[in-house]
This record gives sequence, C-alpha cells and structure tokens, in this order.
Amino acid sequence: MAEWRPKRVLILTGWNWAQPFLSDWPSLQVKKAQGAYVDGAFQLDWGPRARTVVVVSKHPQGKPGARLLEEILGAFR
Repeated sequence: MAEWRPKRVLILTGWNWAQPFLSDWPSLQVKKAQGAYVDGAFQLDWGPRARTVVVVSKHPQGKPGARLLEEILGAFR
C-alpha cells in the first residue's frame, strides 16, 4: 500500500477480521467510531504530505444501506 499511497481505504470486514492485517503498524491510533456499523477509523502517514484515511466497517450484507453509507462517510471526515 505504501507504493500506491491511496487517500482512502474502506475495509468491509469488521474489526475482528481487519485487525490481523493491520498489526504491522504498531503505532496505529484507532479512533473508535460512533455508530452501529463503523468499528473504527485511523490514518496512516507515509510522509509529510502523504496519508491514508482508513475506515473499518462491518460487512454490508443485511445492513440498511443508507445508514451504513452515512456512517462510513462520516468516519472518513
């Protein structure tokens, strides 16, 4: 991911599935999101002007689409 440096990453697995993949960044400070569907948000800094905002959300299956989208967009802000 460091080579691509995306501005935003959305992980649709929930925190339990995402956490093992994120353990390579020991200095992560995850902000617990307020809401029913977003588990957390944080940013990865690649340099002075390069950062990636990451949002971890529960899997969308069976969730109300409009509310899920509203929480995800709010977490990216």
